Amino acid sequence: MLEYQSKEWLYEQYWNKGLSTPKIAKIYKIAQRTLYNWMNKFNIKRRTFSDYKGKTSYQWKGGIRKRDDGYILKWIPTNSLYAPMKADKKYILQHRYVMAKHLGRLLDDNEIVHHIDGNKKNNKIQNLKLMTRGEHIKLHKNY
Repeated sequence: MLEYQSKEWLYEQYWNKGLSTPKIAKIYKIAQRTLYNWMNKFNIKRRTFSDYKGKTSYQWKGGIRKRDDGYILKWIPTNSLYAPMKADKKYILQHRYVMAKHLGRLLDDNEIVHHIDGNKKNNKIQNLKLMTRGEHIKLHKNY
């Protein structure tokens, strides 16, 4: 018996390891239809689009995306220590995340993370400076 003909093995590869049916079929050099037939025989439910969220999504790009204003956003799970600092439902501004992680605490709303070189994509800790909102306004008035 071949591995893909075992219900437990096929379930493990597909659901627990998250391999796609094309990938499993390619590994064993079989038609995808053959794999579907075995899945049907074993009553292994196929994934739906709603099963592909976050890291399992085919559109996953490492949890990083760029906002229209040039700032980088980082995906963090809802149970993360830094979740209260999210800019929207799923993402946190990466420069604020880097600073908070460096300090080992959440940032206050009044704390601004300034990019020293002005490059919003350069989120290395050496390029970031923590300031109050007032200090940040004064700094930019001097430009």
